[in-house]
Amino acid sequence: MAGFVQTNVGLFIGSFNYTGYSNRIELTFGQELLDGTVFSNLGVAHRTRLPGLHTIGMNFAGIWDSAQDAHSHSLPKVEDVLTTVISNASNVATGAITYQFGLDLGEFQRGGQVGDLFAFSINGEGTGPLFRGASLTANPSVLTTTGNGGPVLYMAAPAPKVTYLDIHVTAVSGTSPTLDLILQSASGPTFLSPTDVIGGSSGVPITQITAAGSARYSRSFVNTHTYYRIVRTVGGTAPSFTCQISVAIL
Repeated sequence: MAGFVQTNVGLFIGSFNYTGYSNRIELTFGQELLDGTVFSNLGVAHRTRLPGLHTIGMNFAGIWDSAQDAHSHSLPKVEDVLTTVISNASNVATGAITYQFGLDLGEFQRGGQVGDLFAFSINGEGTGPLFRGASLTANPSVLTTTGNGGPVLYMAAPAPKVTYLDIHVTAVSGTSPTLDLILQSASGPTFLSPTDVIGGSSGVPITQITAAGSARYSRSFVNTHTYYRIVRTVGGTAPSFTCQISVAIL
């Protein structure tokens, strides 16, 4: 049995990195149980239940900060905000396990007892599916030059499945900074014959990044490759992009 102490958990919601503010996080994934019991002239001794829709829930808490507060205050007004939870013993490295989903945040609380650190908590429910993916960057990663990301071993998509690319950009600086990305795959870690999966020549363009924000791109794609990487082209004067980028297949 392999386990780890929860000290290196990352949390990105939209264009904000909550990692340095949170000290508790719970992510739940379940399925509704629907009661299909009906009357019978022989009497009813047991209930009949049928599996319903899948559900996602998340609540997290941490230490209040003015930067965190400014972002958290607006979250309950936003629907389906892109969220990535990185839960791994070494989440600072590429290849860490990620859980990716859209989140509707409905409750934001602040406060505490006398003598406590001023704290906050946020609760919400997921929209759409929950993906178990892999991080393509260190968490977070500061991109300042053109180049290729390291190879990440993830999984193939031999059947027509959908490949997702999730991008969180939490900070941008420089003069006229631009960032162009391509998700590539290959059969081995050396990427001798890479394939553009999203962006580049794939037919699914990735919008050029010039400011903080978040975005998801997807492509239905049959792919036997198991290695993935991000190719980046950085432009501008003294450009800097703080990012978290993940891939997932469902």
